[in-house]
Amino acid sequence: MSAVSNYRYRGVSLSHNDPAAQAAIVYDDPQGWYAGAFASTVRIGNPTANEVQGIFFAGYARTIPFGATFEAGIVYSGFTGPTSYAYPEVMIGAAQTKFVDGKFTDEVGAKLLTDLGAALVLAIRQAKAAAAVK
Repeated sequence: MSAVSNYRYRGVSLSHNDPAAQAAIVYDDPQGWYAGAFASTVRIGNPTANEVQGIFFAGYARTIPFGATFEAGIVYSGFTGPTSYAYPEVMIGAAQTKFVDGKFTDEVGAKLLTDLGAALVLAIRQAKAAAAVK
């Protein structure tokens, strides 16, 4: 549980530059599986009404010999309120690191986050909603 002065998600204020209350729960399995949920108060569409964003995620991350890691997972973000900004994401990623002079360094890194333009869609919808309120 936490409180933040301004909830920003991917560079966009979802709290209309106001404080937000948040909570999260995460489970990391020793075999590499993980799952969790995150919730935050948000102000989208009508900046005077508090709504809630819920983010649910699950996936698998694994380190294999020689420092290579990979991850695959799904994320679903949903919102309460009269408008629907809900969207799913699929993520896959891989990286190779090595230990040099007492430090881990990225040798090769690649990450692909397929969010179907959700962040851009959310920013455009929020801007349209803010313009409609004025």
